Amino acid sequence: MQNAITRIGAKRVVLDSLDALFYGFDNNAIRPEIKRLFKWLKEKGVTAIITSESDNGFSTKNGLEQYVADCVIALDNRTVNQTTTRRIKIVKMRGSVHGINEYPFTIDANGISVLPLMSQLANQSLSTVRISSGVKDLDGMLDGKGFFEGSSILVSGSAGTGKTSIAISLINATCLKKIRGLYCAFEESSSQIARNMRSIGLDIEPYIKSGVLKMYSSRPTIQNLELHLIAIQKIIEEFGPKIIVLDPITNLISEGINTEIRQMLAHFVDFLKSKNITVLFTAAITLETVKSNPSDEGISAMVDTWILVRDIETNSERNRGIYILKSRGMNHSTQVREFVITDDGLALLPIYISADGILTGSAKLEHTLQKEEQRKLLQNDIKGRKSEIERKRKVMEENIALLKTNLESEVAVLNQIKVEGELLAKSNERDKLEITDLRNKIRSSSEKSKSRNK
Repeated sequence: MQNAITRIGAKRVVLDSLDALFYGFDNNAIRPEIKRLFKWLKEKGVTAIITSESDNGFSTKNGLEQYVADCVIALDNRTVNQTTTRRIKIVKMRGSVHGINEYPFTIDANGISVLPLMSQLANQSLSTVRISSGVKDLDGMLDGKGFFEGSSILVSGSAGTGKTSIAISLINATCLKKIRGLYCAFEESSSQIARNMRSIGLDIEPYIKSGVLKMYSSRPTIQNLELHLIAIQKIIEEFGPKIIVLDPITNLISEGINTEIRQMLAHFVDFLKSKNITVLFTAAITLETVKSNPSDEGISAMVDTWILVRDIETNSERNRGIYILKSRGMNHSTQVREFVITDDGLALLPIYISADGILTGSAKLEHTLQKEEQRKLLQNDIKGRKSEIERKRKVMEENIALLKTNLESEVAVLNQIKVEGELLAKSNERDKLEITDLRNKIRSSSEKSKSRNK
């Protein structure tokens, strides 16, 4: 080593491995030789990386190296549920602040990749820009504007409720604006998703061919959550998407949602928020499963928006209902809406509420037909009553006209009698005057006759 360092002027020295170097040494002789080796490397002023096996709970096999070294990095290869994960941990680093957690990492053709687990809440720059969900009525439930850019969204529900359709609607609306999206599928292949979505009027194949949309399809059993997240992180760094969908996140969790997995997802969400990337998770979580298994609340608690899609069984029929459990930083609807998947995409319908509860599907149609029949019966009843009222009105008007005619006849008779009475009164007055005049004449004649006789 002295000769090699001097010949090339080496500043870095790697000893791989320490155990092979001291193979065959007596255990009592190893410890002083290790001290002498470390001292000699420091005197040479070189940075030395020394590998060693770990044993008996120590980071190294002999237990001395971790005390004399300035930095100790422990590597671990752990298998859980037939899935192996490499982990790295910085045990100590003299003179420097360092992470103390275990970090999953991978080794591939591009070298070593470590998933960062340090929280980046302090470095997040939150956006107020709103993005469409791809479903107009759903945007209406989200204050009429959609999601916040850079937010985390959870769409949960049982199988067959339309979670993937909602996720593809968001991707479709994003790629339509030439904004890059990443879709991570853990149940179906990209070709199968593209074929299935064409049946509801969402064709993502052109976006895949143009490079606006990138599909990542992988079976959850191939590797665990940490390695999947590392692979996704690499794609993010290379592709630069603004929208990411993980469908479904629960398939990456083989034994339910525990504290370790919640921390892993929380750190991943922080990583996406630091890059202002919107992420949508789909999960097989319902309120019933959260109540029966409170640990399932881990995913829903860390997201900004939680949309629940559930089955509504009425009238021997299964229909879909959708509502927003929470959406941080905005007003949102608290209504339960009927959620239908049509040949032209997704649509939300108002749910009818009757005395028997919520009505959807054929029950709603039957209720609507009953209401329409009642409306028609009421209109017919009103029409009949109007006709009867009109008939009575005409009879009344005829009676009024007859009474008016009779009244006019009586008034005419009365007027005739009044005129005759006036004529009679005038005739009597005239006769009275004539009689008075005749008497006056007779009296005058009598007086004249008396006067002649005298």
